[in-house]
Amino acid sequence: MAKIRHSALHQKTKTGENKHCNFFARARDAIAKLNEHSGRKAVDAIAIHTAPNQARTKASADALQASLETMLTWDWQGARILIEHCDTYVEGQTPAKGFLSLEDEIHTINALNPGLSHPLGMIINWGRSVIETRHCDGALEHILQAKEAGVLAGLMFSGVSDIEGPYGQWADTHMPHAHSERASTGADGSLMTESEIVRCARAADAGSLDVLGVKLGIRPKDESIENRIAYNRDALSMIDRAL
Repeated sequence: MAKIRHSALHQKTKTGENKHCNFFARARDAIAKLNEHSGRKAVDAIAIHTAPNQARTKASADALQASLETMLTWDWQGARILIEHCDTYVEGQTPAKGFLSLEDEIHTINALNPGLSHPLGMIINWGRSVIETRHCDGALEHILQAKEAGVLAGLMFSGVSDIEGPYGQWADTHMPHAHSERASTGADGSLMTESEIVRCARAADAGSLDVLGVKLGIRPKDESIENRIAYNRDALSMIDRAL
């Protein structure tokens, strides 16, 4: 499943124009170039994030909708625009991303989808939902919320820890899965256990989604290539077993 990933900077200028549409225009052009080079439709989806961090700059669903309205007038050559939910700003809690809420994102998607041949959708990122809610059930809750709204299109597995360590505490560092009896690898303190992967993949009916994958950032940085490959192999095997 090919995917181009960019952050959505959807602030408006004082004149009401979308400030960063040229950022997405480059992504659009990259898709066209890749498809032309490969001689086929190589990109199925482009994932965007609803930045900026609300602790520093006020974001709004209206600005997101304005940006998406502009982007939907462009030729994406069949690639779906999907919002990958990141942790939203929670009062009294230090965010990793602090972007728009899931409710705002879902509302915007549903406001724009009627009549679209390639409807907008939502990707739930396991780790980012857990960072936002501070508990593992948060990922499941977000999956079910997006599914109930009819917008769930992807699921991305990325771990997180609630204790200090090489990957940080409640940090968006793409921490790998926890140790498992059926895996040769595992990160100490990871909340993303194989049972959580299975639970969420099945709740999402993951086999039917447009995007399904894993994001891993291996520590230490000088970890061997062999172990890095093993981490990826084990993570994908966990997803396969969940399906």
